[in-house]
Amino acid sequence: MGWTGVREQPKGAAAERRIILGQQSKGEYVRPLYGEEGNFITVVAAKTKVGRTHVFVCRHVQRPREKPQETGDWFVRITLTRNVAGEFQYKDLEERQGPAPVALPEAFLAVAERYCPLPELSTEQLRALHALGEHGSLEAARSIDPDHAARSWRQACRELWKRQNLLGSLPAGSQLRVQEALKFQGGFEEDLFETVPAQGKKRRSVYRSVGTGQLCRIPRLAETAFEVVRYGPGRSRAVPNQPDSHSG
Repeated sequence: MGWTGVREQPKGAAAERRIILGQQSKGEYVRPLYGEEGNFITVVAAKTKVGRTHVFVCRHVQRPREKPQETGDWFVRITLTRNVAGEFQYKDLEERQGPAPVALPEAFLAVAERYCPLPELSTEQLRALHALGEHGSLEAARSIDPDHAARSWRQACRELWKRQNLLGSLPAGSQLRVQEALKFQGGFEEDLFETVPAQGKKRRSVYRSVGTGQLCRIPRLAETAFEVVRYGPGRSRAVPNQPDSHSG
């Protein structure tokens, strides 16, 4: 499906959902049924938004005025959005198609697992995927497992949560190394960082450059490949100077 555009600039996620799904009424989203009298309903069990992408666990119900109702299966719907030349545009995908953001709330994926469980892989499928290896094409993997993209996406979400939990549990003085050096506004690059105590009421993604001693803010470090090379002894006194910001 291509991009659908409207000459409107919605303010906020709820206004965007009205354009994407229709008017909300009693927990359902309703729009006229194309080509005949009646309504096209989207029933939503869970919804979230990551960046400019909406993700829904939903199913579609067609309620023609003079025909039996048709109810579809539950699925994970991914809706990309953008603004182009004064238009709000959106494009619908399913999780088997991708791309989809991995920074989802755990509660959302729990609903997806309950309403849209993926079938277990057979022994033959597991062997074929293992023989294909990490460098096999996506098309080849999908020929073995039609749900490969959805399965990989859900696993990527779980792995991100593990990295987020790990970062949140590291004591001050721990050191971690990223695979590729990060560039900062101060004009330096660094790949080795040390954790510092959270400052203020909310935890902030602040780390110390081991090479320069400069404090650096890295908002989405969990989405970056890294390894912990040393675990610190515990909390230490916060340093007051202001952190630089990651420019990438």
